[in-house]
Amino acid sequence: MKYLFALGLTVASSSPLVAQIQKGQSITSGTAGLSYSNLKSIVPSGIGASTYGNRLQSFGVSTALNRAVFVKDGWALTYRVNADFTRTTFDDKGGTLPAVSTIRVNVHALGAALGVRRYWAPTGLLLVYAGGGLSASGQQSRITVERLSPPTEPETQIPIRNWSFSPVGEAGLLYRLTNRVALEATLRSEGFPISAGSAGLGLAILTGDANSTITNDPFEAGQTKRGRWLLGASASVLGNEHTENGVNSKNSSATASVQAGQFVADNVLVGASIDYSASRSGNGDAPGAVNYSVGINGFVRSYIGPNRLRPFIEGSVGYGFTKNPGSDVSQRYAALALRGGLAYMLGERVIIQTTLGTLDGRYAWSPNTANLRSTSSINVSATATTLSNFAIYYAL
Repeated sequence: MKYLFALGLTVASSSPLVAQIQKGQSITSGTAGLSYSNLKSIVPSGIGASTYGNRLQSFGVSTALNRAVFVKDGWALTYRVNADFTRTTFDDKGGTLPAVSTIRVNVHALGAALGVRRYWAPTGLLLVYAGGGLSASGQQSRITVERLSPPTEPETQIPIRNWSFSPVGEAGLLYRLTNRVALEATLRSEGFPISAGSAGLGLAILTGDANSTITNDPFEAGQTKRGRWLLGASASVLGNEHTENGVNSKNSSATASVQAGQFVADNVLVGASIDYSASRSGNGDAPGAVNYSVGINGFVRSYIGPNRLRPFIEGSVGYGFTKNPGSDVSQRYAALALRGGLAYMLGERVIIQTTLGTLDGRYAWSPNTANLRSTSSINVSATATTLSNFAIYYAL
């Protein structure tokens, strides 16, 4: 990524520093997540034979904190810490199989990064930065296998540990919306040699002395008036490539959504969306097949308060299908979700918003046929993050 630092290096100028990047100030962002899933399947064993079933349960917790603390005007010491835990349990109920077993996999992951950033202020609202540092990550896994029917075998445990250190390069910009909230776009790379890594768009919380002049005064938002129509779209693309012990792996995902709705009252929107998502896992020789999902959702959203920057809450219900490679049957699902976030009224027709918290529940199932596996699953997740998806809306 030879142009990683070009953004920062080309904007260095004699513009005066804004208060937010003076010594003693700081910038904070982070994530937290909780998830649970329960997948059950029934597999026909053949003509005249009984069926057997299995169950796959998983539970996960994740947290991350990013901080930039200004130790000198325009210079910040940065650090990042993250921790993740997942537990996966597979119960094979056997049926006609020779044994019944339970497999448990516990994975603990820790990460940290330390670096330095140089900030510039081309204007009073825009901040640009470039920097670098070092990151460390570790993962410990424990696989436990327990047979529950004759012939009974002792419990088997397999511990696995991995540690890695990587250089970090990053560049980005922040656009200040208020004294405390900024829109942040980042480009980050981890690994050696330095190469393109990941890009992100989210919010950053500005802390320290609020001695700048940006205010969030009351704003008459014409785009949220009763009778107005709102059209919007959002999209995200993520990808990473990793090589360990000579084994190369690639993962990518993409999402897109188109929404339309009408304000049935001031600040109260009723609408529908069409959502699409796709993912792929593989390596350089075999990129892998694409899993994709299509759904339609109805939603009610309420914008709260009279200011240009205002919170919103949203409830939605949806139905769709997921197609997996190697299967002629599509898995169907029904979903409920509750979301909250921040919206920014840009001018008289545009709304820019991001989701900061989500509580999501989904029930999925596939058809029960004579020669295909029947499955059903329940997935529940709760997330809170400043690094969420962004959507742009236009009012008619």
